[in-house]
Amino acid sequence: MAENSTVLTGTLCTSPRKKVSPAGIPHTYIVMDHRSQQVEAGFPRGIYCRMTVVISGKENQITSNKLVKGSNIKARGYLVWHQGRNGQPKIVLHAHSIELMN
Repeated sequence: MAENSTVLTGTLCTSPRKKVSPAGIPHTYIVMDHRSQQVEAGFPRGIYCRMTVVISGKENQITSNKLVKGSNIKARGYLVWHQGRNGQPKIVLHAHSIELMN
């Protein structure tokens, strides 16, 4: 099996959006901003990215109910390719867990 595992920390820049799939599975969508310093080719580099995070399932909705805009979080999960309604592709983090950091 190929590896696909990601841990990303950041700040929620939008309020969570909740949806229920046709199969009855609840999903919470959040958008987080990540900023860090990384070393690339021996030089420091400032990193910024904005990532959509999805957390799914009834058991995970308890955690998602505590999320508000401005929360600092750590999301653990895997990356998935999504195609938006406008046809633009994007990478989304499907989280196994989200930990509040503040």
